[in-house]
Amino acid sequence: KSEHSFGNNDEWCTEPAIYLPILRVWGRIDYDPCHSPASRVPAVTRIWHPSHLPLPRAPMTSLDRNVLIGDGILFDWLRPGVWFDNCPYSNITPWAAKHAQTAFCKLAGHESFLYIPARTGAKYWSKYIWPTVTGVCFLERGQKFEQYGEPAICVNPRSKSFGKPMATPWHSVVCYWGESIEKFRAAYSSLGRVVRP
Repeated sequence: KSEHSFGNNDEWCTEPAIYLPILRVWGRIDYDPCHSPASRVPAVTRIWHPSHLPLPRAPMTSLDRNVLIGDGILFDWLRPGVWFDNCPYSNITPWAAKHAQTAFCKLAGHESFLYIPARTGAKYWSKYIWPTVTGVCFLERGQKFEQYGEPAICVNPRSKSFGKPMATPWHSVVCYWGESIEKFRAAYSSLGRVVRP
């Protein structure tokens, strides 16, 4: 179990403040490889893990023309477009590796964003993120989570936060792999400190 999770639940959706800068500067989000039915991230193509459905399906089947069912890690990421990923915090390493491997290919028109805890001492940071990332925004406040467009509420009666909106007790970052650190800085500098490794 990750120190960056709440109980056994690993599905907490991104608040709009995190993805709206992408929409403002890039105008769209083309792919969300780690989407869920509870998320409001307005990606054109959304990939839901099969665990979100009551019945098993074959890998990478289509629920409709914009929703694919399957493991987003196995999806072909070598496609131009804007990618946004808020991966399960209990298993960040393969997602960080996928962003790094895709960035290494230097595909024109491919821009990707990874929203994760600011746990810079983790092995995936030194192995995958720092050597390949274009920029990182260290967000100034803990972030709030959502489910189905509403604030996620703490349901643990033993918690001091019981009945209150869930917010991360840690700081988070938005990592960016792409062609323009200037666009990333314009998008995220109001939310935190943008650095270029």
